[in-house]
Amino acid sequence: MHSVQYFPEVIPLFEAYTYLTQRFAVDRTADRIRYYESRKDQISHKKWTYFERIAELQNELDELIAADGLLEHYFTPLKTKEHMPDRRPITLGGMLLYPPPGFEYPFSFEGLMKYCEGAEQQALLDCYYGATLAPFYTDNCEMDKVSMSFIISAVNSILVDTEDKWAIIDCISNPLEHLEKLRPIVTRVIDYIKEKSVEFSDIIAEEMGAFCAPNAVFGNLGSIMHAEIRPKDFASAKAFVSLLSFNGVELSYKLESLEYNRIVLGIFLNTIIELRSEENNADVHIKLLKMLSDRNRFKILHELCGRESYGQELADKFGGARSGIYYHLEKLLGYGLIDVRMTEYRTLYKMNRQNVYDNLTALRDYLVDGWKPENAE
Repeated sequence: MHSVQYFPEVIPLFEAYTYLTQRFAVDRTADRIRYYESRKDQISHKKWTYFERIAELQNELDELIAADGLLEHYFTPLKTKEHMPDRRPITLGGMLLYPPPGFEYPFSFEGLMKYCEGAEQQALLDCYYGATLAPFYTDNCEMDKVSMSFIISAVNSILVDTEDKWAIIDCISNPLEHLEKLRPIVTRVIDYIKEKSVEFSDIIAEEMGAFCAPNAVFGNLGSIMHAEIRPKDFASAKAFVSLLSFNGVELSYKLESLEYNRIVLGIFLNTIIELRSEENNADVHIKLLKMLSDRNRFKILHELCGRESYGQELADKFGGARSGIYYHLEKLLGYGLIDVRMTEYRTLYKMNRQNVYDNLTALRDYLVDGWKPENAE
């Protein structure tokens, strides 16, 4: 019987890493939760309440942690020459806070400081490379080739702005100095997560009990990763849970092998797997088509591709009352097809192109049973 060692406690340091890395990103946890709003009738009221509570938790942290110059410097996504939609954005602070593979449970900010103080430079280089730059390489770089000169070359080829290049190299060269600057921000987030995470103990036990059942965890991971999972690769892995990852998975390799030593699981992975298993239901796609069949709504969605707009501007362009425009916007929001951003003066809307793409791709795959042109004889 294959299983993994499972720890049901939330790791406040990992939650701080997740929250702060997303702080100025486009597709945040609250956006992913909104994507499922149109399907909340397929989720128990209890679970949907917890979905919303996670989004509220993120919003509460936004109010608690002021967007000052320090926060913006360390957690504004760095501009890259290539867009990686399925990865967290590269941030200086995210790189520094990413839990190294050799960093053992229990995890704490002080423990991270001590680890960085005592770790060999090669271990830190491997960690910082893996946390930020490795996804941009299609060919896996052997860890013994990750030197400072290699990272400098990688940074130069991946990042756009020269200032960002020097900033990331400085953080890698002097991690303790920069972690000390981040201490007040990180400890505030950690303290808040510690206080609030107790609210989720029941749902964590319920969700993770199903996901991490003996023999089930590997099939579940395979379903998420769209790959065959070999239990032997997880022989010594420890599984942890995350609130703000929601439906994400973080895998950490041992430095000396290709075996995993740590898995961090979003608490609602099991529910999301169940919802995805129902996505081939024709009714889901019919509802989407009905929602998009309104001429004005369809035109509004297209108008919001690549640009922000607000209710009155859309009403002026397409005619009709603002109340009608807001009705259409609420429908699009309900399906996660657009995002909303509040400013001091306006409420701005923009297409969530990833969600539009995912929905229409799922519709296409349903209609043609997954057929692709390259499969044609």
